[in-house]
Amino acid sequence: MVDALDFLKDIHNKLKRLFDRAERTHRFSVKKAIFKQIKRDLAVHARIEEGILFPAIESHEQVKHIVIESYKRHKHVDLLLRGIDGLVSENKPVDPELTILRETVCQANEQEEKTIFPQIRELLADQNRKDIGRQFEIAIDG
Repeated sequence: MVDALDFLKDIHNKLKRLFDRAERTHRFSVKKAIFKQIKRDLAVHARIEEGILFPAIESHEQVKHIVIESYKRHKHVDLLLRGIDGLVSENKPVDPELTILRETVCQANEQEEKTIFPQIRELLADQNRKDIGRQFEIAIDG
């Protein structure tokens, strides 16, 4: 069983690699395909956090404000994704928008790992985090 926080960190790392690939390529068709994968991975990330992790921790007063901020960040990322999606569907360049998305997502993920993850480790026992990680796996596979 995988720890929920390790699971999220793996998604963060995968997203960073996808953003790196998108930045390196100059072919629109490749960039478009990478964006679609980024969009899918961000949807999974938001779904498991909002549907599984946040409900498991939001009753703890010390992280309540962080959870609220995370919901706001997810909404902001969703708006950015929709804007890029519109450009992609019209075959318009997306480099500046992808850069903004990358900075927003990577900065949020780093903040999660540095500030939220340590607090979650204090709040939830190893087994609880593994149970949540298992729920993540089920949510993605099912």
